[in-house]
Amino acid sequence: MSVTFSPLIEQMQKPEFYPHPVREPIQLIQTHASSVLLTGNYAYKLKKSVDFGFLDFSTLSKRQYFLNEELRMNQVIAPDIYLAVLPITKIGEKFILEGTGELVEYVLKMSQFPQETLLINMYEKGTLTEKHIEELGKVVACFHEETITNEYIRSFGEIEKIKSAIDENYDRTKKYIGITQNQNNMMRRDNLLIPFC
Repeated sequence: MSVTFSPLIEQMQKPEFYPHPVREPIQLIQTHASSVLLTGNYAYKLKKSVDFGFLDFSTLSKRQYFLNEELRMNQVIAPDIYLAVLPITKIGEKFILEGTGELVEYVLKMSQFPQETLLINMYEKGTLTEKHIEELGKVVACFHEETITNEYIRSFGEIEKIKSAIDENYDRTKKYIGITQNQNNMMRRDNLLIPFC
C-alpha cells in the first residue's frame, strides 16, 4: 500500500501516536527527501516517496532498505543517536507505531539532540568559532583514517567518476532553468572541472 504522507504526518504530530512522553508542540522539519519529527527525547525520520535519480525512495521496500542502511552506517560513529528502524501500521484511519494492522511505512528512531548545537544554527547565532571547525576537521580526518575502505570505495575519488557525477547533476537540473534555476547562475562544466585537471 502507498501511504499519503499528510495524514501520517498529521497523526505523528499528536502526542498519542507515541508510546512515550513528548514535548509539545512536536516540531516537524522538512528536507527534500525526509520528514523529521522532534518529540523531545526522540526524533523520528521518514523517507519521502521521491525519486531524484541520485536517490530513489519511491517504494516502501526502498525506504525500508535505505533507513536500515542509514542506521547501519551511522551506528558506527553515533551509536547513541541512531537507535532502530520501526514499522508503522494502519488500522482504519489510525496509524500505529510498531502496531498490528497493515504495514504502510517505516521510520528511523533516533535520540534527539539540542537543535542549537547544529552548526547552521550556531552560525546563524554567531556562536560558531574557528575552534569548532578545527575540531570538526580533526574528527572527520580521524574517521577517514580509521574507516574501512576498498578499491570500490576509492574509485569514487577518480576524476572520471567525479566528472560523471557533475555531468549528471547538470543534465538533471537543465529542465529547471527558468523555473527554479537561473541560467546565469549555472557554472560552466569546463570551468568547474579545471581543478581536477
